Amino acid sequence: MNLSFRGPLNSLMVTLLSAAAAVAGLGLSACKGAVGSGNAPQTLVIAAPNTITQLTTLQMYQCLTSGLRALLYFTNGSVGDYTARVVWSTSNPGAVQVSNGDIPIAGTSSFYPSGTLVPTGAGNAVITADYFGIQSALSIGVDTPQDINLKAIYNGAYIPLAKLNLSTVSTTQHFSMAAGSTVQLAATAKLSGVETDITKFATLGFQNPSASDSNIATINPTTAVLTAVADSGGTGPLVPEATFPPCDLTSITNTANITPFQVYPATSLSLVPQFPPTDPTNPPSVTNPVPPLVVGNSERFIVAATLANGDVQDVSTNSTLTSQNTAAAIFGGTTGVNNLLTALVGNNSTTIFAVFTGAGTNLTSNSYGVGTLTATLNSLTTCYTDIYTQIQSCPTQTAPATVQAGTLTPVQFHAFGDYGNLGVNGSTGAFTQEITRITNWSILTNVPGNTTTVATISNGAVNAGQALGVNQGSVNINAIATAASGTQLQQITQLVVTPLSQQ
Repeated sequence: MNLSFRGPLNSLMVTLLSAAAAVAGLGLSACKGAVGSGNAPQTLVIAAPNTITQLTTLQMYQCLTSGLRALLYFTNGSVGDYTARVVWSTSNPGAVQVSNGDIPIAGTSSFYPSGTLVPTGAGNAVITADYFGIQSALSIGVDTPQDINLKAIYNGAYIPLAKLNLSTVSTTQHFSMAAGSTVQLAATAKLSGVETDITKFATLGFQNPSASDSNIATINPTTAVLTAVADSGGTGPLVPEATFPPCDLTSITNTANITPFQVYPATSLSLVPQFPPTDPTNPPSVTNPVPPLVVGNSERFIVAATLANGDVQDVSTNSTLTSQNTAAAIFGGTTGVNNLLTALVGNNSTTIFAVFTGAGTNLTSNSYGVGTLTATLNSLTTCYTDIYTQIQSCPTQTAPATVQAGTLTPVQFHAFGDYGNLGVNGSTGAFTQEITRITNWSILTNVPGNTTTVATISNGAVNAGQALGVNQGSVNINAIATAASGTQLQQITQLVVTPLSQQ
């Protein structure tokens, strides 16, 4: 059928566009229905979701989808979101496809929304948005992610699942969980040399899932929290994995870093102090308190559950920790971290303990007496370790600290304060205590080359002193603590950032 219009085509298009925009409520009220007012579509801009800044180039990675929006600007300055009204196209479907609401999401009955980019292979493509001849283009490069892994977020740091247990009786790569406990999972990958959290692109589940898996463990698809529901009874193990609807992982990278796990009942509970007595033959208790805690400082108490298979797991986040004298010291406090005990007043004491009730158990830990005191800070010492090591004093170190650029695994800096004090009973003495969480950490930026573009360091309660490498180079880590006189004590430590190793 041949259709012809007996009037100027341009006027017809303006009328249709104005009517469509008015129906959509896209801010074209200035037209007031008058076609001849001069308000007409003028330019089209491709932008990222929730932004208005025009994109001209974009780097993408296989498996990881992305969204675009199309903004149509009119001659009177108004703008409308026309993402679902433009026609999207790609110059190279072998590198990236773009949805017009017509690309199915694998494994579901749904479709990707209009403007969704679905990378299909390494390469380059030009994405075009077209609205009745008004066009905008975007150049895209698609690269391949490396070393896709599933990790745990523990004390604010990303760690391999095989390192999740505090101790294990097995030499094989695995981890164990107490029934009723949880673990925060995260999918990571190296994207152009930078380790990146890609959890939001992934679907987390179990390898070769069965109907009975949910009786043993579950993974929340929204929060990525792995919950151990009940004793696996020797069946399994289960293998958590990350999958990506747009692609087949086996065609991209080796995912052999997956780690199996089993669920066991917790059989006993212990409270492990960060600052234990120096005499290991005389363990701390209510009658043999741990070293007193300086006012303002905090101490981490790990709630360690021994499982039926002999492995030990930190179940602090799933436990209730109690300080019986909250006027002296309190768990959580302003930090919100449930196993950090903060001393509030000096010359006082409290008794602390923990309870774990996961999966119907009711385990109570050993109790500790913790004294608090006001003390005078005399000197400051700093050092570094990996994030898995807990130390009681700074070791002698001559080599600078190192961390890889782009990795999500930090190097841990520690600060120890040497104190002179008036003890609880009026006696004088001296002692050393880790004060990492009440030390101010920063990059010493008044030295050439020392910038946060090379490395960053945290002052947060959970991950205070943790430094991440950004780009290859060297910086000085600055640690400052304030003595009782108000004098600032300073220590400077070199940090070398090395290139991210490719596995």
